[in-house]
Amino acid sequence: MLADGGLCEECHDRPGCIVHHREPLTQETITNPEISLNHRNLEYVCKDCHDRFEGHGIGGGSRPLCRFGGDGQPISMREMDRYGRKH
Repeated sequence: MLADGGLCEECHDRPGCIVHHREPLTQETITNPEISLNHRNLEYVCKDCHDRFEGHGIGGGSRPLCRFGGDGQPISMREMDRYGRKH
């Protein structure tokens, strides 16, 4: 992050403010440190660029890839879609 002066790694124009996982976290991968914590899978991005990634933006037809259950654990929306449950 310091090498880029804190700029977004996507647009290189605005300051970064969000650490984005290049390979998205899923229920299957969230406990795998090679995906969840590996620096090679992380990039520092601004909010505008982060919202352009699939499932990350709010509104504009973009739908979240997960929600959180009552116990605070992530629930994959893809998994729910796969089993035909409504969300």
